Amino acid sequence: MLTRWHKWQKDKHPQCQPINFDEIMETDLARQLQQL
Repeated sequence: MLTRWHKWQKDKHPQCQPINFDEIMETDLARQLQQL
């Protein structure tokens, strides 16, 4: 699941990788978990 989400993010921004990609991913994932 996490790998698929990570791949989706890469496909979404193939050439626009933020420097703190891991931090943004954790923040977005935490936000999604809070909305559940």
